[in-house]
Amino acid sequence: MSEKTNELMKKLYDGVEELFASEKWTAFLKFCASFHRYSANNLALIYLQRPDASFVCSYSDWRTQHSRQVRKGSRAIKVICPHLYKRKDGDDNEEQVFGYHVASVFDVSDTEPAPNAPDGAADLPLLCRTLDNTISDRDSGLVSLLIDHVSPVPVDYEDITSGA
Repeated sequence: MSEKTNELMKKLYDGVEELFASEKWTAFLKFCASFHRYSANNLALIYLQRPDASFVCSYSDWRTQHSRQVRKGSRAIKVICPHLYKRKDGDDNEEQVFGYHVASVFDVSDTEPAPNAPDGAADLPLLCRTLDNTISDRDSGLVSLLIDHVSPVPVDYEDITSGA
């Protein structure tokens, strides 16, 4: 590689290392960690209802954990949630039964800072405000670098030629 290329690559690696060590990255990870991990089925449900959704959470979690208020008139995204409930068998003995129910979640774009939130509490981390779901040729090297540091399995991107 040429000297200019090596300098640029070093700058990129240093920038990524700085990002991982920065408060921005820490704030982003804390924010992401407060969200539920959704099953593949729920991810499909979320995508089918709101393909542009990025971070979803229940109404109460937005309010209590993130100091954000869901805007009036926002449409909920429906997901399937597991739960345990008690029922009595034929001998009046209680037993716990595993079941599912439909729950409502809202995307971050449907929220705004709560009026009573402490200063800065409802602010989204900078990375949350700048990330989107598109990967340009310019960004693919950085994305690959991030995946190499985070992903426990190899990840490859390929052009879709089938027109899907």
